[in-house]
Amino acid sequence: MPHLGMKRVIIFLLVGGLAAGGVVIIRSLTFPISIAVPPLSDTTSRMLQAVGREVRQTSHWVTLNRVAVPSYEAAAKALLDGDVNLAILRTDAGLPNDAQTIAILRTLRVFLIVAPHSPIEGFSDLRNKTIGILPGPPQDDALLDKILTYNNIPPISVTRIRYTPAEAGVALGQKKIAAIYIVGVPGAGASSEAFAAAVKASKGTPVVLGVDDAEAVTKHFGALEKADIDAGSFGGAKAQPEEDTTTLAVTLRLMAKSRMPSYLASELANKLFEAKARLVTSEPSVTGIEAPDTDDRRFAVHPGAKSYFDGDAPTFFDRFESLFWIGSALLGVLGSAATWLFSQFGKKQTTEDLVGSRLTAFLKSVRQADEAGLEKLEAELDSIVLFIIEARAQGAIDSDDINTYAIAMFHARAGIEERRAALQQSRAPDVPNQANAAEFPAG
Repeated sequence: MPHLGMKRVIIFLLVGGLAAGGVVIIRSLTFPISIAVPPLSDTTSRMLQAVGREVRQTSHWVTLNRVAVPSYEAAAKALLDGDVNLAILRTDAGLPNDAQTIAILRTLRVFLIVAPHSPIEGFSDLRNKTIGILPGPPQDDALLDKILTYNNIPPISVTRIRYTPAEAGVALGQKKIAAIYIVGVPGAGASSEAFAAAVKASKGTPVVLGVDDAEAVTKHFGALEKADIDAGSFGGAKAQPEEDTTTLAVTLRLMAKSRMPSYLASELANKLFEAKARLVTSEPSVTGIEAPDTDDRRFAVHPGAKSYFDGDAPTFFDRFESLFWIGSALLGVLGSAATWLFSQFGKKQTTEDLVGSRLTAFLKSVRQADEAGLEKLEAELDSIVLFIIEARAQGAIDSDDINTYAIAMFHARAGIEERRAALQQSRAPDVPNQANAAEFPAG
């Protein structure tokens, strides 16, 4: 009996040492999360950079890699094809069927700025008029076409002239245009600049008009949403609008595919809103970050993010950080030593040994794999997952081990994505704005 007790003490000390060593090693690991980012307004870009810096300073386990893409459609394709883990998408730009929301980054409202005492009272009065349009994606024009069509106005009957925000304000004051059409954030960024320029060029205060039939338009065009422009969004001697004004809106959303693990989606939502809370005084634009409506069936919310917003689930690393450190250390670095220790005391864990050896071989291969090899490794990882599920059903694996295997699966998938990202970067070193990844750093 004393001899057996001494063996137990030795095992305890050795495993404790393994765990401590694992902590040091795991702290040096990062998990790459790639995000497809289309061209955005200056205000939104500044907000994302601030959030990225904040996340980097408060999280050591994940790295957010910004992947610049030329359009919202390209961002959607990159997410659908599995080239990135996340994408910033616009709800009226054709969302992939498998895309699910992590968070709303910005709500863009649709409105007109018209001159003081203008006869124009809404979009229905734009027939045969000339309007100014600010720089933006093609979805802005398509959205205007929908509103005009709903009002039985041929889109071709409305002449559109591109202006910078300052130029648009001057043109409105000089009556070169009947209105300025804006899809953006009222009272911030380009809309604020255009309104201020119009105030200077006009005799009086310009008027802000929304979309009166917003509710009906959203039912006609499913990708649109109804929202309010808050009274006084545009300050001044006579703030505009004078009262809350109903209008249409589209949202920019951080989206993932449904196969993203729920604990990871929950953790990403948690980090995003923690950053918002810390930045709200220094970077007011973060107030645009919002929780999605989890009951809105038009825009699916990822189950992991939903559990975070509903308060039903703690974040992954709040609950499992210690298990992550110890489990990863034992599996990835000192698994063979642990296997030897258990074998010395007659524990026959052939199923666990087989899973461990397959994962060890997997991790050795993934760092050197090419694209074809990564496809085979993904198939191998799926095979391992099925093997674990079958073994658990047969009682060959204890339920207590499932969490450790889940962590190993996450580490393995992260290894695939990291290798794939490295291969893509080596093939296309001159992707526009790729060098700006440091501007959107993260964990």
